[in-house]
Amino acid sequence: MNNQIWKQSETEFITKNYDTHGPSWCAERLNFRTLDAIRHKATRLNLPRYCPNWTQREVKLIENNYEFHGLAWCAKQMPNRTKGAIHKKAKLLGLTKKQPSSWSQEEIKYLKKNYQRLGLKECSYNLDRTYFAIRTKTRKLGLTDPSKTKKRTIAYRRTDLGNYVHVSRLRVKGEPKIRW
Repeated sequence: MNNQIWKQSETEFITKNYDTHGPSWCAERLNFRTLDAIRHKATRLNLPRYCPNWTQREVKLIENNYEFHGLAWCAKQMPNRTKGAIHKKAKLLGLTKKQPSSWSQEEIKYLKKNYQRLGLKECSYNLDRTYFAIRTKTRKLGLTDPSKTKKRTIAYRRTDLGNYVHVSRLRVKGEPKIRW
């Protein structure tokens, strides 16, 4: 209901409960008032902004993941928190985003030798690097992901090989399905 005049009882209710329970809780109990209307009224009443306490789960998530995954990833995991709030909490906890370390020659050799055979996840685990770091480095090195290579089918006459064979750049498979 747009532009409905606020009753004295509604104003008192918000004044009493907004800072402890928050706008969502107030909106659930005040029929015909939207969440935005509650927030706007609280601002006009000069009530302090509602900032719920951080749960242990949220703090642990930031402590364990902020340095490696960053702000955007943490914000996706906590949709009720703003990026600004998460950044401020991480700063209070003394956390900063980990700067990527440079690649050693041994790691690059390992990637060139094993990436085609093992793939992203296994290389990521073995090198103790993130999935995205491995993906970025392999693209820069021009290595292709084995799971995303296009397969080419070559058909030979039965007289040549005895069977039709499906040939991929990486491996040979058994007889393919042939559509007539």
